[in-house]
Amino acid sequence: MRCNLGQFPGKSWQTPRLGQYERMNWKILGRPIVLLLLWSLPLGLRAAEKEEKAKEGKADLPSAQEILERFSKELGGKEAFEKHSSQQGKGTIEMLGQQVKGTMEIFAARPNKLKMVVNMESLGEFTTGFDGKVGWLNSQLTGPMLLTGKQLDDVATQADFDHTLHNPADYKVMEVVGREEFNGEDCYKLNLVHRTGYKSTEFFSTKSGLQKGFTATQESPLGPVTSTTIVNEYKKFGDLTMPAKITQKVGGMETTTIITEMQYDKVDPSVFDIPAQVKPLLEKPASTSEKNGEDATDKKTEKKQ
Repeated sequence: MRCNLGQFPGKSWQTPRLGQYERMNWKILGRPIVLLLLWSLPLGLRAAEKEEKAKEGKADLPSAQEILERFSKELGGKEAFEKHSSQQGKGTIEMLGQQVKGTMEIFAARPNKLKMVVNMESLGEFTTGFDGKVGWLNSQLTGPMLLTGKQLDDVATQADFDHTLHNPADYKVMEVVGREEFNGEDCYKLNLVHRTGYKSTEFFSTKSGLQKGFTATQESPLGPVTSTTIVNEYKKFGDLTMPAKITQKVGGMETTTIITEMQYDKVDPSVFDIPAQVKPLLEKPASTSEKNGEDATDKKTEKKQ
């Protein structure tokens, strides 16, 4: 948390000039000033030492690009990842403490298509999708919705098939903050800002090089939501090493997803078609203000005639 030190209201500070107050004993007043200077000197030296140590510490850290390139290699290598055109994963999902379980299926395809279907006991089906241009959400709780603004930007960022590789050209900021313990493991801490504005703080194991998790704030139908994602386990699926157990913490709720199956290059393109329930939302009627504007224009034309 940042604190801004403001001025004291209603006070006007002026420095007295020599001779202004003849009865002042400057020897007595000078003592606390000298003591203050003596106290501030070591404090200033300590601050300078801390700043120097921080610079030395950062100098010993690998660059963000080095950390992310190592992560790509641990997954199986950039070349192995890029040769695939699509992915399909299946698994289970559980809301801990809520006694609610379900299944999850996720589809992804180049260059930027994504669909996730979650079926939860007693809650029904939740579907999120992005076909490269249009993003949508559909569930029994919300009904069909088109994603717009920041929500659309967020899902578009995640739909990038190569998002996991962290291409430097896609980021405005890639900064190594330092080393920090995350979920019980020593990690490199990175601050990343995607070209779409999506911000995340990501943690990569100093030992294995794998991503151990990240924190990010995303838009939702209920407003901005900050979540912490923990990758508990990795598993080899084909020629790639992928997250197999993921825990997500959002607003006091904890959800665990376990990936049981992953296959590549077999996704039917029709999977990403916009659902029938969502299509009517694309036929946006003219707004009341637009209609009023047209009426006003017509009336002005009639008056001129």
